[in-house]
Amino acid sequence: MIDLFETRRRELNYKYLHGEIYSLMERAGKGVAEFIEENIPDRKRILIVCGSGNNCGDSLVAGEELRKANHDLKAVFIKGKESLHSEENVRALSNYRGEIDDISKLDEDLRWCNLVIDGIFGTGVTGEIKDPYKKIMNNINASGKDILSVDVPSGLGTGVQIKPQYTVTMMDLKPGMNEENSGKITVKDIGVDEKCIIYSGPGDLLYLNPPKPDSHKGMNGKIGIIAGWEYYGSAVIAAKAALNFGVDLVFMFPNRQKTELISTYSPFYIVREYDPEKSFETITKMDSLLIGPGMGKTDETFNAIKAVLTKFKGPIVIDSDAIKLLGSQPDLLRGKKTIITPHQQEFRDISGFEPGEANMKFFSSEYNTITVLKGQVDVITDGNSIWYTQGGNARMTMGGTGDALAGLITAIVAHGVGLMESARIGTFIMKAASDISFKNKGYWYSLEDLLGAIPQVMMQHSTWK
Repeated sequence: MIDLFETRRRELNYKYLHGEIYSLMERAGKGVAEFIEENIPDRKRILIVCGSGNNCGDSLVAGEELRKANHDLKAVFIKGKESLHSEENVRALSNYRGEIDDISKLDEDLRWCNLVIDGIFGTGVTGEIKDPYKKIMNNINASGKDILSVDVPSGLGTGVQIKPQYTVTMMDLKPGMNEENSGKITVKDIGVDEKCIIYSGPGDLLYLNPPKPDSHKGMNGKIGIIAGWEYYGSAVIAAKAALNFGVDLVFMFPNRQKTELISTYSPFYIVREYDPEKSFETITKMDSLLIGPGMGKTDETFNAIKAVLTKFKGPIVIDSDAIKLLGSQPDLLRGKKTIITPHQQEFRDISGFEPGEANMKFFSSEYNTITVLKGQVDVITDGNSIWYTQGGNARMTMGGTGDALAGLITAIVAHGVGLMESARIGTFIMKAASDISFKNKGYWYSLEDLLGAIPQVMMQHSTWK
């Protein structure tokens, strides 16, 4: 069973992989026509009632297929043809050769037809359905004619819904559907391939909520970065990735030796020297933490990692040196909200296992953590499911890309996104940013280019530009 959100996620990923989604509409419409030809072929006078969503396009494709099979077709548009705005709906309308009536003729057309195709609303309709939709839907139900709904009965789950004898749904059942409210249900495979489902892509950005117009400082994420104690650049790279994604505030907690250096590097970071006693008054106010990049592997850093995992109750992204140090005490992960981002050797360091999917799932399940194994294809697991992120290029082997990914994921978590979803989004953005950078400069792009491409990815793929 899939809901509106997952349906939309798969469609966006399909478009990213294949360049268009009209082929999905074609297969959906042909699936509806195929069902009618195989199950109710004697329904020769068919009326399509359209709203303005994509089930309208599916219905028009079905109508054209049925017209070519010698059925008589009429279509009416509740808000007029002008209400069809999506590229796919407009294309479906242009390919439809059946008759089109004005909605004012609905009663006459209902008397004429012996099958109504319901293409009014898709999934996700909530609240009260108002006129003219309410009146039209009631008229269709009262007509006594057979009704076939496309994907879901219009208005399902509301006070007013179409009551069909048949529903042809795409990909899988939708929440709330049963024979009582949907009639005979048939599921059609419309060719959404596995990559659209288990690989991350632009559809995963749907998990991100846009900033509210009345947001104030800090509402869109406050992160803490405990990093750069030996190599300060790692902390700076992670911070810049987080800011380029759009987090509101970045707090940096370097050790004493690096505090002044990081303080003078940029005015955009709030820098506080890490103190094992005093810093947690601020750290506990963060929405998420990153610990590990460039920290070094000393007793001091290990004590800081233990303190963070003991005292901080929010989500923590663990990278680089922190992963290596936790190899001696992975039990510190238990009961925490963590994401670890190892490359292959770091996974061996923390788990003692070879970096394969079965071992990743076992480790994540055993220690209740999300594991992001970085590679040519990133592999992500929560111990139950496996997800993948493809893309990128060989230039991503340059120093700093792992730090950037860790900072980016930390920022996404701070936006209130779940840990697994944040890992999928972060890996997709980073690989997409590398693809943009490679397109612009080939193998000669820099880390600055990569970080600068993060907003371009968001502009290109976010649904809340």
